Amino acid sequence: MDAEPESFAPPPLISGIFFSSYGLRSGWRFLLWAAIAAALIAGGFGALHGVLHGSISLPRRLLLIECVQFAGAFIATWILARFIDRKPLTSFGLTLNGAGRRFPIGLLCGFVSLSFLVGLLALSRAFSLDGLAIRGPAILEYGALWALVFLLVGLSEELITRGYLLFALTQGIGFWPAAVLLAALFAAGHIGNPGENAIGIAAAGFIGLVLAWSLKWTGSLWWAIGFHAAWDWAESYFYGVPDSGGLAPGHLFTSSHQGPVWLSGGSAGPEGSALVFVVIVMLALVLSRIFPNTPPPELHWRKERASTPGAHLPRIAEGRLPPG
Repeated sequence: MDAEPESFAPPPLISGIFFSSYGLRSGWRFLLWAAIAAALIAGGFGALHGVLHGSISLPRRLLLIECVQFAGAFIATWILARFIDRKPLTSFGLTLNGAGRRFPIGLLCGFVSLSFLVGLLALSRAFSLDGLAIRGPAILEYGALWALVFLLVGLSEELITRGYLLFALTQGIGFWPAAVLLAALFAAGHIGNPGENAIGIAAAGFIGLVLAWSLKWTGSLWWAIGFHAAWDWAESYFYGVPDSGGLAPGHLFTSSHQGPVWLSGGSAGPEGSALVFVVIVMLALVLSRIFPNTPPPELHWRKERASTPGAHLPRIAEGRLPPG
C-alpha cells in the first residue's frame, strides 16, 4: 500500500515572512491591494486619455476621474476580499446594515459642519458671501453635477484611505497606528494642490483620523462617505470657496475672504483656517452621541501573530485549500 502523502509545509522563516494568524500578512495584503488598485486606475486613465485631455468641462472630467478611481478601489477590495480573506465585500466597511441611516446623517453632518465653519469665519469678519454666481437652470445643473462628483469622491477616497487598507493594517500594527499612517498619506495627497497651506494639510490629516475613527465607532464607512461628499459639495459648489486650494467652476455663491491667513484660510479656503480644528472636535463629540459604539465585527483589533508553518498554504498533496 502506498504511503499517505505528506502535507507541504514551508520552512518556519518563510512561513513567518508571508503568513500570520490571519493568513497572508497585513503588509503583503497592503502592497497587493495597492498594486491591483494602481494597475486598474492607471489602465482606466489610459483608456480615457483622449477624453480626459479633450475639451470636456472640469466637472465632467472630474466625474470620469472619480469613476475610474472608485472602480479601481472597489474591484481591488473585491479581489482581496474574495480570494485572500474569503469574506464578503461588505465586511470591509461597506455593510448595508444601517447604511440607510448612517449615510443620510453623514450627508447632514457634512453640510452642517461646513456651514458652521463658514459661519464662524463670517462672525470673525474673515469671510463674506457676495451674492449668486449662477442663475436659472444652471443652479440645478451644476448642483446635481457636483453632487454626483463629490459622491464619487466620498466613495473613492474612503475606500482608498479608510477601507480595506485600514482593516489589513489594523491586524498588523493596531488600529491607531494604522489610522495615523493612512491619515498621513491622505494629508500628503493634498500637498501638491495649488493654493494649499500648512494648516489645510494638517486639517486633512486630522479629518482623516476622525473619519477612520468613525468607521471604528459606527461599524461602517457609510457615515464617512456621506460626510465627505456633503462637506466637499457645500464647500466647492454651495458656498463657492476654495476646496484644498481649488475653486470649482459653476459654484452657487461668490464669496471673499479677508484678514490673516491663519484665520481666513486664504487661498486654501475654510479648511486652511485654524477654526477647522474646533469644528472637527465638535463633530467627533456629536458623532459619539448620535451613534452607539459598534465596531465592525469583521475587524480584528488584536495584532497578528506568527503562524504555524504551512497552516495557511494549500494542502497540495490532498488537493484542497485551507479553511477560510
